[in-house]
Amino acid sequence: MTTLTAHFDGQVLVPEQPVELPTDCVLEITVRPLSPAPSKVPHQATLDLMREWEREDEALSPEQKVEDERVFAQLERDEIPRVRV
Repeated sequence: MTTLTAHFDGQVLVPEQPVELPTDCVLEITVRPLSPAPSKVPHQATLDLMREWEREDEALSPEQKVEDERVFAQLERDEIPRVRV
């Protein structure tokens, strides 16, 4: 017997980790949720946060906007020194 965790992507069950199962064999699957289904609420919270950031960006001075762009460009180029832990 094999126990695995998986998520449903709307069409198929996708295992969370690699599994070794027999091919060309019918398998019996029992489904038991391990956590509640995600709600649509987090998406709204994300949109609200994005709108807040947009308002904050609009309030920046031209100099602050230039500095923000410089920092983001530097991040994209991966020139920020990495701290070893």
